[in-house]
Amino acid sequence: MELSVLRWSARRRLTRAVAVTTLFAFTVVADFAALPTGGLWAVPGAHAAESGPKRRVALFVLPKRRGSEGDAKVFESVLRGELSKLRGVVAVGVNNDPPAPITRTAGPLVEAGFRAMNDKKVEEAVQSFKQAVDLVTTYRGPFDRRLFARALKGLGVASVMNGQIPDAERMIVASLNVWPDQQVGEYGWTLDTRTAFRDIERQRAEQAPGSIEVSTEPNGAEVRVDGILRGFAPFEVKDLPAGEHWVEATLDGYSRGGTFINVQPGEGSIAYLELETVPDSRTFAAAKANVARLMRSNQVASPLSNVQRIAVADAVIVFEFDQARGSYNLEGWSRIGNGDVVRQQVSIAEDGQPLDDARSFMAGILNTDLAPEDDLVALDGPPQTSMMGSGDLFIDPNDPIFKQDTKKETEPITEKWWFWAIAGGVTTALVVGGVLLFSGGDSGSGPTGNVLVNMHGLQ
Repeated sequence: MELSVLRWSARRRLTRAVAVTTLFAFTVVADFAALPTGGLWAVPGAHAAESGPKRRVALFVLPKRRGSEGDAKVFESVLRGELSKLRGVVAVGVNNDPPAPITRTAGPLVEAGFRAMNDKKVEEAVQSFKQAVDLVTTYRGPFDRRLFARALKGLGVASVMNGQIPDAERMIVASLNVWPDQQVGEYGWTLDTRTAFRDIERQRAEQAPGSIEVSTEPNGAEVRVDGILRGFAPFEVKDLPAGEHWVEATLDGYSRGGTFINVQPGEGSIAYLELETVPDSRTFAAAKANVARLMRSNQVASPLSNVQRIAVADAVIVFEFDQARGSYNLEGWSRIGNGDVVRQQVSIAEDGQPLDDARSFMAGILNTDLAPEDDLVALDGPPQTSMMGSGDLFIDPNDPIFKQDTKKETEPITEKWWFWAIAGGVTTALVVGGVLLFSGGDSGSGPTGNVLVNMHGLQ
């Protein structure tokens, strides 16, 4: 398997690049391993989303040494990802986010859509889900992967029930791309919805993967595909299932950009996102520069509060990043609400549990803990009274059991990359696999392009 992640400037020292890239790859693989797997904890209609408003926490990582800007940028993305896993927290930068979270506007529409669909009010459900999808795709705040997957699935199922099969298939495929490994039992509203899902499953298994070549203006934006961090533009994301994928680019000082990209089986697609400068971009750049200049001084309070204000954040954390003697060293400041600035410092061992350690450290700063993992809860399913469970008997003439093709040998679970990632630890997998660094040009100081993390023959 190849994860297309990151390219470093040729001026980077190889040892440091390998260490930080390994951490980034660790993060990407951990995110993929954490994706919902087969609805093991499937509870129809259950939602693990936290109730109540979340605190907006702005986090920034600055380079301690000249020439390590790319390292700091990668670590900033990694830490923001871990920060977002804390209870009651949404990680933010400076992107001119809308004042209302997307759950407040699109969330009620998704709930209304599923209620209408369960009551057989199909046309009403279609309209609710369409409005929800439109709101999510035009929203320029933090992305909510679960909410988007629910809206897409609901629109797909309701469209099947309404006889709009092409639209239904497109939405169900998009939902599967955002939230993989959904199960047929979760589509048991009617025989038609269940059959449609089975047909899509069968088709996806036969299709070759495709790719998306992502570029942004300006370069260096953090890119997520279907809500998963994949790297920094420009680069190519490979091994993507066919169908529509949500591609989003984020760069501090610019509004978020996002678009659907349709990937054809075995072919490459192109995504170009031109980001708009936020109104306070110059003020933010000046405040951030002052924070960097005063990082070792108690006078950092004023520029730090300015950064917090521009980010419209309830709390702000700024670190200087350095790597030495087998550890990632973070020193900086935090400010919660209108309180005083507090000095923060931690060393995280490279060969330990760096993501867990970083997350625990930030949880301590914010006086919170790890949020429930809603990946373990299946998306909305049909009501129990109408649900066709996996044991229900029905005849599908297209089922492979009626075909005479030679049976394909089932791939052992031990040949699955994620089995060894979970069983042996992602760190072990990365050591056994190879990290290939492809040098870029000398332009710019941030990360761009690809690092290919090859995971092969894991034993």
